Formats: sequence, C-alpha cells, structure tokens
Amino acid sequence: MPNVVTYSTIIGYYIIGVPFMILLSYPTGLEVRGIWLGFGIANFSLIMYYTYKYVGVDWNMQIRIIQSKI
Repeated sequence: MPNVVTYSTIIGYYIIGVPFMILLSYPTGLEVRGIWLGFGIANFSLIMYYTYKYVGVDWNMQIRIIQSKI
C-alpha cells in the first residue's frame, strides 16, 4: 500500500502538477495564481484517482483480513 501512495503522489504532483503550474503561470501571465491553479489540478487528480481506487474495495473482506490478524 505505501508504494501506491508514493507513486501516485509522485505522478500527481510532478508529472501532472508541475507542467500545469509552468503552463498556467508563465505563458498565460497568471504568475503565482497559475502556480496555485496547477497545484489545485494536481490535488484534484489525486482525489479522482483515490476515489476510483477505493470505491472498488471489498470492505467486508478487508474487515475479515484485519480480524484474522488480531
């Protein structure tokens, strides 16, 4: 599980966020607002990924796995 979080954060912020920050801040002239918009886009992409990832989890099975470890 930590690998999924690590890799998705790297992809969300560095692969998606930084290019949007650069494109929105300098060419469009938004400057600091463009950086914040790019950061918001990166966070939104991570929210969408985590929502997609965890909607399909079988929570009853996860409960049984945890109960078997206790």
